[in-house]
Amino acid sequence: MKNLLIVGENPFSTTGNAKMMRYILTTIDTRQYCVHIFSIDTAEPDPIAVISRPIPFPFISSLCHRRGNYMSPYGSHRIIEILSRKQFDLVLFVGVDIWLYADIYKTLNELKQKNKFLWGGLFPYDQQIVREDWVKWFNMADFPCVYSQFGYKLLKDHVENIRYFRPGIPYPNFFLPAKEDAVADMRAMYFEKVPKNAIIFGFFGANQFRKDPQKLIQALALLRKDIDVVNKGVDVRLYMHTQDISSGVFNLTQTAIDCGLGSNGELLIKNDLDWFTDAQIAELVHSVDCVINCSMQEGLSWTVIEAMSAGRPVIASRSTSHIELLEGTKNLLVRCESDSSLPVITNTGRSFVPTKACDVSDIYFAMKKVALNDVYRASMGESGRQKYLQWEKGCTKITNLLNMVVADAEKPIVVKRTTVEKKILFAQHSSAGDVFMTTKALKGLKDRHPGLPLVYMTQKKYQDILVDNPNVDEIIDWDESHLYNKYQFTYNPHGDRILPGHWGRNSNSLLSDFYWKILGVPNGGFFIELVQPNMFMLDEEYGYIKSIGGWHPPKDEPKEIVIVHTTGGDPEFRTYKYMGDVCSTLREINKYITVQVGGENDYPAGADIDLSGKLSFRETAWVMSKASLAVTVDSFISHLAGALGISQVCLFGSGNYFVVKPDQVGGELICLNQDYLKYCTGLGPCSGAVKDCPVKCCGRHSPEDILKAIDLIENRRAVK
Repeated sequence: MKNLLIVGENPFSTTGNAKMMRYILTTIDTRQYCVHIFSIDTAEPDPIAVISRPIPFPFISSLCHRRGNYMSPYGSHRIIEILSRKQFDLVLFVGVDIWLYADIYKTLNELKQKNKFLWGGLFPYDQQIVREDWVKWFNMADFPCVYSQFGYKLLKDHVENIRYFRPGIPYPNFFLPAKEDAVADMRAMYFEKVPKNAIIFGFFGANQFRKDPQKLIQALALLRKDIDVVNKGVDVRLYMHTQDISSGVFNLTQTAIDCGLGSNGELLIKNDLDWFTDAQIAELVHSVDCVINCSMQEGLSWTVIEAMSAGRPVIASRSTSHIELLEGTKNLLVRCESDSSLPVITNTGRSFVPTKACDVSDIYFAMKKVALNDVYRASMGESGRQKYLQWEKGCTKITNLLNMVVADAEKPIVVKRTTVEKKILFAQHSSAGDVFMTTKALKGLKDRHPGLPLVYMTQKKYQDILVDNPNVDEIIDWDESHLYNKYQFTYNPHGDRILPGHWGRNSNSLLSDFYWKILGVPNGGFFIELVQPNMFMLDEEYGYIKSIGGWHPPKDEPKEIVIVHTTGGDPEFRTYKYMGDVCSTLREINKYITVQVGGENDYPAGADIDLSGKLSFRETAWVMSKASLAVTVDSFISHLAGALGISQVCLFGSGNYFVVKPDQVGGELICLNQDYLKYCTGLGPCSGAVKDCPVKCCGRHSPEDILKAIDLIENRRAVK
């Protein structure tokens, strides 16, 4: 018997993913698998649900992560602890978005190697495009499965071991077609105040961005005013089986008021019963005339499947898994082509990503077609039922899937003679400053492995730094799968050695020397190619930059260039907001022209020429090479000035300047640090660890101190 840990939503709840959990638990062969459940909970389950659906397996709730030391989202750290303490053969995630536990996948794979278990899951894939960051997470699993044909077709060329798993309804007998008199009785029980001849559309889902429920109310308002509907005396209603009607993502109560819907029952709200059994949900589905779900996208829509099984008409968005469920039936697929966006978790955190949505007008026309045609409405339900019967035949037994996974793992290992590329891989995920600093180590690595080409892997946005580097033969996009057994030699010093912690506070070495010292190679020096921007030209007579269409100094007033920079890698802790005062004073001196460089979102410096966000890294290097001096914030720009020997005043905040200051290979470096004893409760640099600090360190520097430092550089004749 195999020990199996299943991770998924609480099987006592009524969400779609909970229904899939119940399907898995009711169909698994307990003679072959000893099941343990880790339940993802946001609230304590309803006690009636627990009594009604006893689960005969060891059960632990993620709510424990809110107690003791388990403060991780969804109990991820608790999962790792369980896997560390108890021997499992298989770990199965059920209905869990692939990104939900991305923070523990690396640790999960380390534990897998140690404890010899396999992990995978039944994951949704509802994105309308292939997301590279999600694909990376899918590829980390031993047996990744998606439960829509749409998701499988989209991913099969990108995820090596992807499988298609089709789940079934946990209690299918509840969703059999019902006779007219039974339907009338159900309707009278749930909608006793609604006229018998009214047409009720039913929405079953969460009040969330993806479901887009407010558009259904807006479409209902249009429908009730439609001249054809009014003239025929058709009474149309909308039942919304959702929680948080007013306090969810959308204030649906206010939406109804704004649309002119009164309190006469046009909008029907789920009653006060918080929890519904599967049988009650089935009765509600039978009680409405048409189920409607015009969501932006779906991994798999349980409401639609249940309605099809029950022979009830369906209106749904023509998107993702809805297409495979309803196409070829008389049920209505609403055009889903309007630009919109959805919040999801990406490789860099939460973000709104582009997607497609339905228009209110298209939903309204679909509802009108259903409301005004009794015969057509009946044909919708029958055709949906026939499609469901075909779909049901292809449902997968979870035991069969697990048996295949175990059998594949127990087969004699046939060594695949994968050709290891005879190359050197150097991996550096981020940031711009770190990528630039690693160039010191590249010559040493090439000398260590003579004749082998060096492949540099980093994020696309940093690759410009490495273009035409004589020690780099190939530049590729970041892909963690390349770190394992693809190249003859792999170096990933930041990932393997520079681990998160306090190195930035107390290291005994300069940051820009970390890489070549860790790798044990000689310091080969910085390298970045200087590329002249097309938008500028250098005045060879006076040695300053002219901006085409920008600032033009008089010919008889040659000026020296001062580079100014306001925002480092962490905008919260490395932003200087008073550079405008510095630039204003330098302008009055009438010997300098100030030029701001950096990112497009950097704090404005009030410089004579603002190039922030307009230059590539190599173009920035060219502009920096023409400068006489620079005023920088701890960042790529400060390291660039140091590498090019441009004298600079460098501003530091929460970072220890003894560690993170630039390697000034020429010119003069003056580091301005705040008085920690006077202003900092921690009495020293925290490297940005104290997030709620009332005054960020970088803001402590006065413009007067910066100007005094510039005077000092001038007095030392260090101006280029």
